[in-house]
Amino acid sequence: MKKLLFVVALLASAMMFAQNGNAKGKGKGKGNAANAQAKKNMSPEERADKITGRLKSEMGLSDDQMPKVKEITLARTKKMAELRAKYANSQDKTAFKAERKAIFESWQSDLKSSVNPDQYAKYEAKKAERMKKLEERKKNAGKKAESASKEGEETLEELEEEVGQ
Repeated sequence: MKKLLFVVALLASAMMFAQNGNAKGKGKGKGNAANAQAKKNMSPEERADKITGRLKSEMGLSDDQMPKVKEITLARTKKMAELRAKYANSQDKTAFKAERKAIFESWQSDLKSSVNPDQYAKYEAKKAERMKKLEERKKNAGKKAESASKEGEETLEELEEEVGQ
């Protein structure tokens, strides 16, 4: 009897570890939920740092340009945090998306005036690349709509925000 209980406990432990491995993103396509949750918990300052760092490497921003780009990006991330709070319990995604788009377009305009034309062209090229990725993910998500989780949808929303839709 003791051996039977030991075997059952061992099998139960093995199953729990196997499920934990998948939840941590060890399987193909896993981990998006964890990434979405991490993004969701970022402060506006952390988001601005992350975006500014990415822009620096993508666009080749100089040290002189960084404070201005960080300032306008921080203003954007703060506005987005306020917008998320405003629509946290709302079902009105249309209004949310319209306001998000306005914030993004304003930020883009400020960014364009803060960098040189070559740098902005690099930004536009990377943005187009991210848009293409987004479209592919949406296409694939449509095929898997029945099995899509809420966390996966949040990841798409975060990518849409990043791209500026």
